[in-house]
Amino acid sequence: MYMTHTYPRSIPQKPVAEYKPIAEQAVATLVVLGGGLAVIAFIATLSSFQGIVNHGVAPILLASIPALIVGSTILYLDRLEPEPWLMLTAAFLWGAGIAIWVALILNDGYSYSLYRQGYSGPEISYYSAVIGAPINEEFIKAVGLILIVVFARRNLSSPHDGMIYGAMIGLGFAVVEDVLYFSRADNLTASFIGRGLLTPFSHSMFTSLTGLGIAWGVTRARTKGLATLVSAIGLISAMLAHSLFNNIASNLHGESYGGALANLVISVFPLYLLWAGLLAFVNLRQTKSIQKGLDILLERGYILPEERNFMSTTRSRRDTLKWAATMGSGYRRKMRALQRDLSALALSQLKVRRSQVAATKIGSWEVHRYRIISNERQLFLTDALMPQTGQPVFQPQAQGTMALGGPAPAKVAPQEIQNVFRPEQAVPEFTLARLAQNELPRPSAPVTFMPYRPAARLLPASGPVPAQPGDRECVRTLVCGPNGEVLMMHGFDQLARERTWLYLVGGGIENPNDLAGEVIRELWEETGIKVPREAVSSEITSARIWFDFNGYQFWQHERYFRINLGFLPEITTQHWTAQEAATNYQPRWWSREELRAWDAAGGEIVPENLFQLLSMTDGVRN
Repeated sequence: MYMTHTYPRSIPQKPVAEYKPIAEQAVATLVVLGGGLAVIAFIATLSSFQGIVNHGVAPILLASIPALIVGSTILYLDRLEPEPWLMLTAAFLWGAGIAIWVALILNDGYSYSLYRQGYSGPEISYYSAVIGAPINEEFIKAVGLILIVVFARRNLSSPHDGMIYGAMIGLGFAVVEDVLYFSRADNLTASFIGRGLLTPFSHSMFTSLTGLGIAWGVTRARTKGLATLVSAIGLISAMLAHSLFNNIASNLHGESYGGALANLVISVFPLYLLWAGLLAFVNLRQTKSIQKGLDILLERGYILPEERNFMSTTRSRRDTLKWAATMGSGYRRKMRALQRDLSALALSQLKVRRSQVAATKIGSWEVHRYRIISNERQLFLTDALMPQTGQPVFQPQAQGTMALGGPAPAKVAPQEIQNVFRPEQAVPEFTLARLAQNELPRPSAPVTFMPYRPAARLLPASGPVPAQPGDRECVRTLVCGPNGEVLMMHGFDQLARERTWLYLVGGGIENPNDLAGEVIRELWEETGIKVPREAVSSEITSARIWFDFNGYQFWQHERYFRINLGFLPEITTQHWTAQEAATNYQPRWWSREELRAWDAAGGEIVPENLFQLLSMTDGVRN
């Protein structure tokens, strides 16, 4: 969870649209349409023969039972980082429509070639089952996985994904093959028990091995040669497993009904047990890979520490979903979407770091996915610095004291303003390195794909709040003129110059034992205005903020003060550093009306609740 005391924002009216690469969507749509037509043609062809006529729709209904069992299992295994529904549908229909037709043609061709060579009927059946079918069927099913690599490689972010797509292709193939076998069966009940109940995962098991090899090559191999080798090993493993399974089934002919089923279970169970162990191992590796990818994102500052924590275990994910559900309608679904997108981005990061083969055109997808995450995150970030209690925290009293926060800030006369500076007062340069001195470690290699995003501020519901380890400590000052004017800085980001924002004077703390001195120093550095110490109020409140600046993202603990001036002094930027000059426009005095107009036009103000903070400190309701 983010914070138990946060106030969620309303659901954004215009969520970011899902990224849809043209090639991927076009090919997947063609496969869905072609596969669907192929399935219809297959069923129509069967209906012209005695199988469908004799058994009615029973073969189709019976084939749907193992399909539901296997399909539910695949979707459950895919829960951490779900694949797109269009891609899963395309994979299923590739197996059910296209692969089944091509396999029938190839298998018939292989059987005919054996017949031409003089093999007997039983020999043709055996060799077709043990040699021809495994090679032909696994090869054409593998073509579907290769299409994913060519046109939708971004969806293969881990070996686990390859197993999911392979299993889905195998499921589609098995469903139609079951319909075919059931329609031809002399004993429909025995055929259903043997194929539908005892061995429903067979084709999914075979093709998942191919998917595992191909996906490992795409996401882990450091050379194309190694990727090709591992992919071939996966395909050969699928063919061998298929051949072994068919050999077991072929040797059961001639046995009694009960004996055949018993031998089938005894012979096939070890295969399923090994496959289940492999699935468990790959699923565990998937979980650890997501955690490693999240560590990379946290290291670079692209996710919040809370997000890393609630994604760390299955239990924490589940608890977070329960927490989100308590926030109102739609929040559980939005949290699930956030978890899904965080997992996808984490795996993508890990894939790029591990594999040279993975260096493909996925940058735009990552940028888009990150924007979606930023959009989804806003639901769970606090929207207010203080609760709307109606009572100002920092209000002048008749005796010259404050209800909270200590003595009232004194009005500063014009003669007390010092705009004369000596050269020896030069300020240490405010560089990005200094800015990031308290943030989480960043890699030495530049980040080339992540966009700059608007600052997502996680503010307290009731303040002040203490700093946390690693926070960048700052002071921020409400510098107000005689008529309520507010001195505002005007910043922009070099990575997204079209975005600007107004923010309060202040910056990083150099001497934590003299906060009033830090307020005075920052005001002088940024505006050329120097005030006496007695003009600075005591600390008003504090907040923790998740802040973005020039691609650097970090936690910032801000401590708020106020200075009241009796007139509007001249502002100078002669003591700005090169970094400040490169990221700021000229600061100026803003009237409350101007600030409201800026806010009404959609302009960004930091802190977001500036008007509330002003009302708390000047007693004037804004």
